[in-house]
Amino acid sequence: MMQEMDHNVEVDIKYKVVEGKEAIDFTSAEEMRSRTMQDFKQGRKWVEFIFTLIKRVLGFTFLLVVMRAYKYYKRFKGKKVLLPLKKNRAHHPHHDLQSEATVI
Repeated sequence: MMQEMDHNVEVDIKYKVVEGKEAIDFTSAEEMRSRTMQDFKQGRKWVEFIFTLIKRVLGFTFLLVVMRAYKYYKRFKGKKVLLPLKKNRAHHPHHDLQSEATVI
């Protein structure tokens, strides 16, 4: 009986490959290195852009401070007081020391 089965057997196999949610990723180490380097370079470009932007903003702020300090100096050059913009209350006729007393 076994000998008869060996000669007269035809098998039709049908199959379907089903991929699960957790498909296996067979990327090579070289591909992973390449992708990692690409991601790193892209992130580095963004960081460099942000630092460049911060440097420029700080540079313009510094220039603005220097310009305003120079204008302040030019406006009050030659005056004999320490802080020209502050009123000199000692020479003010309506100066009242009691009004400036701090209540604790």
